[in-house]
Amino acid sequence: MTLDLGENPPITNRIKIRTPARNFGCAVTVQGSADNKEWTTIREDAAIFDFGGEIERAFTTVTIPDTRMR
Repeated sequence: MTLDLGENPPITNRIKIRTPARNFGCAVTVQGSADNKEWTTIREDAAIFDFGGEIERAFTTVTIPDTRMR
């Protein structure tokens, strides 16, 4: 997935992933770019999950260091 925050983006330090998917867990790598050509890994050890059942447990927010990358 590619997300472009446009020119002069605000400082960003988290990404909330909204999905209709349920009962999943996966690793997430976040990369950033100033020009959409050269990419830098910002975070590679994140995990998101959504497990249903009697008690719903979900965490789909990835925290990253403060950045202004697009």
